[in-house]
Amino acid sequence: MRHDSLVSLACHHSSCSLCVSSMCITSSMTGDYTSSASPAQLQVKWDKTDEKPAVVAITTAAFVGVWALSGVVDRIDKLPVIGGLLELVGLVVTSWFVYRYLVFGPDR
Repeated sequence: MRHDSLVSLACHHSSCSLCVSSMCITSSMTGDYTSSASPAQLQVKWDKTDEKPAVVAITTAAFVGVWALSGVVDRIDKLPVIGGLLELVGLVVTSWFVYRYLVFGPDR
């Protein structure tokens, strides 16, 4: 699908490249645009990859890391005091960020 035809289907604004749930994204990209990679395209990219063992190792390590981190967060959340304390810390940091950068920021 051509990028220009995607613009005309997704958005009625003349200045944006893509609208996603009322948020316009501008881009200077020209050429073909595909929303997802086909298996043939993935096969071509895989064949061009020189470091196949490294790609497999990094992908496996990422999945194992996310799985382990999920277990750690789940265990911490089950502790009665720590879960509530972390929620309080999250609220304080979020409030500080909003106050400092969004409400009274120097660039506002």
